[in-house]
Amino acid sequence: MQVAQMVQREPEKRLTAEEYLKQQRGKAFPEIFYTFLQPYMAQFAKETFQSADERVLVIRKNLENILNNLCNGGQTGKAEKQEKASQELCSSKEQGLVVLVSVITSCLQTLRFCDSKLAALELILHLAGRLNVEILLDRITPYLLHFCNDSMPRVRAEAVRTLTKVLALVKEVPRNDVNIYPEYILPGIAHLAQDEATIVRLAYAGILVLENAGANCLDDVSY
Repeated sequence: MQVAQMVQREPEKRLTAEEYLKQQRGKAFPEIFYTFLQPYMAQFAKETFQSADERVLVIRKNLENILNNLCNGGQTGKAEKQEKASQELCSSKEQGLVVLVSVITSCLQTLRFCDSKLAALELILHLAGRLNVEILLDRITPYLLHFCNDSMPRVRAEAVRTLTKVLALVKEVPRNDVNIYPEYILPGIAHLAQDEATIVRLAYAGILVLENAGANCLDDVSY
């Protein structure tokens, strides 16, 4: 119903963006979006943050503060109040992390400089342990494979190492993603075995971990 209203052809039948935000507070958008994420991310709409490289570097610099706000929901009430709201805060934190990941991944394909690409990979690895399996496989892995084809050897090597560490966190692959290792991930990095850069080939050597993980996934499904 909400989507149907948003795509109405007649402008008068649609609400403004601000009205939708007010209407969906606590529903489609978690409370942390209003108390922290929206004000924080608004800075990136300014002319001073025109490039994806700048946005990624700023997020890395402020990551500790960002995670602190996401973890406590920006609330500083009494202990009883915080305990009562623990489930809501947990859900809000998860939703907030998804928003943060979306902002980071939206920058990845337009990054230009080596430092910002490495910073992006650092961010992904730092957040990976806080994300669920679906996010790791569906939203993170494709971008890591993208970086495995980067023109800069340092980025390719770090992308392979990050991919290995991220996928090591996946203890159980959802049934609908069971073929992701043999049909998508391993073919996507196979060319790195003959990479011209030694650091990339060395990083690729560690990919045996992924091959074992893929084999284990197939074994699990066969039972």
